[in-house]
Amino acid sequence: MSVIKLNESVINSANGKLSNTISKLSSAENELSQLASQLDYRVRSRSSADTRLRSLCNDLEELKDQLKKIERFVSSKSGQYFDVEDYLEKYGFRQISMLRYYDFALAKDPFFMMALAGSGLGFLSGTFRSETLLRYKGLRFTTVERNGKIYLKVLGGEIGQGNSWQYNRYRDSLVNLLGGDSSTFRRRFAERLVNGGGIPLYVDGRGTINDNMRRFERLSTVNQFIEDYDKSAWTRMKNGFNPSLVDGMKVWQDFGGWKEATNLSRTGKFFGAAGTVLTVGNNFVENFRSNGHWDFSLENTKTFTVNTGVDVATGAGAMAAGAAIGSFIAPPIGTVVGVAAGATFNFLINTKVGGPPPKSVVDHTKDFVNDLIDNPVDAIGDRAAAVGEKIGDVAKGAGKLVNNIGKGLGNLFGG
Repeated sequence: MSVIKLNESVINSANGKLSNTISKLSSAENELSQLASQLDYRVRSRSSADTRLRSLCNDLEELKDQLKKIERFVSSKSGQYFDVEDYLEKYGFRQISMLRYYDFALAKDPFFMMALAGSGLGFLSGTFRSETLLRYKGLRFTTVERNGKIYLKVLGGEIGQGNSWQYNRYRDSLVNLLGGDSSTFRRRFAERLVNGGGIPLYVDGRGTINDNMRRFERLSTVNQFIEDYDKSAWTRMKNGFNPSLVDGMKVWQDFGGWKEATNLSRTGKFFGAAGTVLTVGNNFVENFRSNGHWDFSLENTKTFTVNTGVDVATGAGAMAAGAAIGSFIAPPIGTVVGVAAGATFNFLINTKVGGPPPKSVVDHTKDFVNDLIDNPVDAIGDRAAAVGEKIGDVAKGAGKLVNNIGKGLGNLFGG
């Protein structure tokens, strides 16, 4: 991409000459008009000179108007251009193409825009999923902890007394989503789920109510929360972390399965695919472009492959860490909190600091893995200290995040 730059003095000079030409045309028009008025009427009537001169004056007037429009346009737009150029030069972006600015943003990310874009797309991708928000076609679920029990309830609906149409609609929606048949969700059961306080899935001292849980086992986030409710904190975090990490590594899933997905999940898939494209695109430019030129060498191809793998793995790890936090809170609130925490972790580990050049935890990890492949022995000692220092900074930020989430949830639930 070439750099385009206008010369202000040349433009002003050309516009000045255009203004002089307009003045000369105006003078010529006046002289012709005077000449036409001074011609003897017998000459005018015999040769049609009057008509021809006035036609010429009209043509000159039209030409003058067109030239004036060009003069005003050039003066206005060139002024806007040079105002913008002065602003860019003032803040250090002098004579820089979009691709060169993209190189600059990748290298230094001075306003954290790259880190924000990646974590933002991760948050949107994780949130806009039916399994995250427990929203499906015609059904919106929530779990409620009350008096030592955990209930599952459908929000925003009603089955009117004696209204068979409403009951049949909910029953058919439940069967389509969760399986079974019409006898699986009888009227009294459906009314408790929709109209009442919900269906109990867990009772303190008794544990899981298996007969009810079997009906909702396809709601994976609810099922996992109930299964882990009595388990140790470590087990709950592990069971929240591991599946999320595996799913996060399967970035290709966002590019398929659209036909079977709900509209909500399609939105999440779109943001997930956009995040993957952004990650691959950033690494493509960063690894194959150097000093304004493209270089598709074998070494750069290796670095591109390693760096993309590190980005995918660290992104999945950050979201999995968030899922571990969210595992302590009933869905869908817990899953949303987990996604938000994971996106925050992702932002922290991708924020470039220090330097020069500034680097993030992910950047240091990429350097370490690349050095480990090239020089296994030397890489461990040199890079481990740098990564450890950055992880320490992130840990402090994560600690503040968890503390703030805890305070917020305490306020939310009246703690």
